[in-house]
Amino acid sequence: MTYGRTKPQPSLTKLRGVIEDCLAKDLISSAIFYADKLVSMGGGQFRDILLHARALYFGGQYCRALALLRREGLIPCDEYQRVGSTVQNRSHGNREGDAPYLEKMHVLHLAVQCLIAMKSWDECLTLLGSVEREHESLMDSQDDDTGAAERLINNDVTEKGGKEVKLPEGQCAKVRRADGSTGGQTYGIKLEVCAESTDGASISTISSLCFLRGKVYSALENRSFAKYWYKLALLSDPFCFEAFHALISDHMLKPEEERSLLASLNLKQEDAWLHMMYRTIGQDKVCWGLEESVHEAVPSEYYLKEEIKNAHNMDSDCIHKHESPSDKIVATSPAAISEASFTALQNTNEVSLARAEWLFRRDYLHQSFLTISYALGRDPLQLIMLPCYLAVSVELRRKNDIYRCAHKLVEQYPELGISWFAVGCYYYCGCKFDSARRYFSKATSMEKSLVSAWIGFGHAFAAQEESDQAMAAYRTAARLFPGCHIPLLCIGIEYQRTNNLGLAQRFLTRASEICPDDSAVYNELGVLAYHNKDYATAIMHLEHAITLLPYLPSARWEATAVNLAHAYRKQHSFEKAISWYEKALSFAPRSASTYTALAFTYQLKGNFQCRLSEAIEYYHKALSLRPDDTFAQEMLTLALIDQCAVTMPPYNFMAYNPHHDLFIPPKQLS
Repeated sequence: MTYGRTKPQPSLTKLRGVIEDCLAKDLISSAIFYADKLVSMGGGQFRDILLHARALYFGGQYCRALALLRREGLIPCDEYQRVGSTVQNRSHGNREGDAPYLEKMHVLHLAVQCLIAMKSWDECLTLLGSVEREHESLMDSQDDDTGAAERLINNDVTEKGGKEVKLPEGQCAKVRRADGSTGGQTYGIKLEVCAESTDGASISTISSLCFLRGKVYSALENRSFAKYWYKLALLSDPFCFEAFHALISDHMLKPEEERSLLASLNLKQEDAWLHMMYRTIGQDKVCWGLEESVHEAVPSEYYLKEEIKNAHNMDSDCIHKHESPSDKIVATSPAAISEASFTALQNTNEVSLARAEWLFRRDYLHQSFLTISYALGRDPLQLIMLPCYLAVSVELRRKNDIYRCAHKLVEQYPELGISWFAVGCYYYCGCKFDSARRYFSKATSMEKSLVSAWIGFGHAFAAQEESDQAMAAYRTAARLFPGCHIPLLCIGIEYQRTNNLGLAQRFLTRASEICPDDSAVYNELGVLAYHNKDYATAIMHLEHAITLLPYLPSARWEATAVNLAHAYRKQHSFEKAISWYEKALSFAPRSASTYTALAFTYQLKGNFQCRLSEAIEYYHKALSLRPDDTFAQEMLTLALIDQCAVTMPPYNFMAYNPHHDLFIPPKQLS
């Protein structure tokens, strides 16, 4: 054989197969070695250069991959060079005429991935902007003020007036508004994108590029642009799950925005299961398999004491819930989903997490803990489940479980913020707030997108009444996660605690708009109206909060019932107030403050003959639980004086005689 005279063409196909196999088996060094030789033996063909760059990327050699692409002219070396200018002049063999466009997109995608891995955010946007200049002929000159965020995708998928761009076969896309009309890009667009492969088994390259651009803007903390590009990526290809996960995990969407986005997805009939999964992961929490454990209605009156005792059994499968349109779970599977798929998807991690979060938000703490623990038992250290697991464990004061979880996380993932958030939860559960703040702060510095760490950071300050630092943490969380209502709720609580009622009203109202089915929000709105002496509004909010609460006894139930009783007492509706105090005591029978309030209500009722004895009895119960209650002591004294004034017989006055001997009966006067 003679080498060097003829190109060994028959071996190139085999060598490409070897490289692909090495990448699949994580033999990165071998892949890089063979890819370099392939480029030399194949005469520098485009697909061989791209394969070599991919091998370098998977090997973590990002700078070298970018240098290779620049050296071969596949990406611009400066700001003004166009992407793919050299690609179109190369020999592509038997490739079709539309090949340069697809090749350019693949090169751009790989180069952007390298720049993101290197955290070169500005250079990444510059590279993406070069594609924008590549298609300047397609831009609408009258839309220059719409900004680069809209222009790039307009260039990629539309011509002026909404006409279809001549993209490669299998990559054609038409932009259409939600109402069906065509035109410029808006936030309510609907993209009809065909997959690149003939069988639809691949993710659109344009969708992936939109996701990467959203990721860059998210790293630059430009949340509005990041949300725009994530939404666009999902609309371009509903199978781009990373875009949806970024929108949900970073709390970028409000509930109505999420529902509108999911309704705009162009999914086929056989892909209906994906729509259900997105609804399950999102804020609607469509939890499959709960139809037997969820009752659509519960009587407004309370059950008998025997039934209340049965409700304490946490092993019961029956979960009662109040009638509320926002609380109803769509538990039936759509007709488009086969029975086998429906049954199989019920046990997935996402469905289990959605079920646990739904239970936790409605204060079914024990059931939520059992659900999330079972899911973690099947898949230990599933990171997406850990924030919910840690939150439930803190509420239930399960310090040992938190300690074990934190120990495993720090050992396995010391570079992740969730690990140190778990350590902070352990110290927070033990009321060591200084240590908790230190670890919460470390978690936020390592992972800014961890909303639970920011909220825990604020809680640790608020627990020691350090309002300024707590408000700073809550404001940061509200700015970073506009779709999450908890930071706004916490800010409203802090403003209310510092008697800034106007700002408290503002933030609590915003929280109720984002999450209209959280009982804690309406409880705080009721308390705020109570402080403003608007007792009718307070009763309205507190009664609505009661409808959103579970029937199972809980601290949140007792607090809301007591607040409602206070509001009724202020309106002189003493019978209703007494009824709610008694209901609160049925859930928390050792609450001294509730006994004091109940006794005070009986005393205010003014029926001395029948009610003062009951008031005195409840004052005694309150003092037996808390002897240092000065209010109960003073009011008990007044109640005893009033009781004596009414019930004691008349007293015959006898003048005092200092010369009278007590042992000698006085003489009768004649």
